[in-house]
Amino acid sequence: MTLLSDDVTARHTWSKVDGQLSRDVEVHDGTLVIPDVSLAHQGTYRCNTTSVVGPSYIQFILTVEGQYQVIFQSSQITSIIQGV
Repeated sequence: MTLLSDDVTARHTWSKVDGQLSRDVEVHDGTLVIPDVSLAHQGTYRCNTTSVVGPSYIQFILTVEGQYQVIFQSSQITSIIQGV
């Protein structure tokens, strides 16, 4: 998941609202990466952004259903990734 911005100086930090980020979760250049998603990764994730226009954030709810379906939900997007 990546929060996109036109500001190349924008800084993105990720957190898990209902717990801590798992040790296997990685952040690369503002992108949250969960290599082997499992039920333990379910929860609400928040991306905080600081840019020239000020701070902002977006939250995503990650729901894992079985082995093959991951659902990301926010107030702005809902994406379903199959075969994960």
